[in-house]
Amino acid sequence: MAILIRTKFTPFRALVSDCVVQKNLGENYFLDIHGFNQDIGYDVCLGTGDFGEENYPYLQEIVNIARQFGLKTVVNHPNYRGKAGLTGRYQKHYGKPNVIQVELKQYLRDFYHHFDIVEKVTIPFFEQIIHKYQKNEC
Repeated sequence: MAILIRTKFTPFRALVSDCVVQKNLGENYFLDIHGFNQDIGYDVCLGTGDFGEENYPYLQEIVNIARQFGLKTVVNHPNYRGKAGLTGRYQKHYGKPNVIQVELKQYLRDFYHHFDIVEKVTIPFFEQIIHKYQKNEC
């Protein structure tokens, strides 16, 4: 498993999507993790970009994992479909759906104010998803 991180403080030119293309990582699977601040009634938004949900056989498993943690989840919310950034660029460049956008509500990623939630919900949520990928159960 590899982790690529770009923060809002990283120069714009240092895009993760550029790294993925330059390193020719087309055979890898990625979780394109972002955060949202809007109050839209969900905790997690999953986006499949330009591919339909039917192209993601593991999508329902990710939704089920989210539910196990009590996370209200939506797939392809109009504002968080994943048509840009790593999800969109990967799909356009490689023509396959090996990346899914995961948008998290602020409390799930704010380890300064909600460390207990990040530790007991967010991290185990992603650990279970990664475990499924590694075992090819998704």
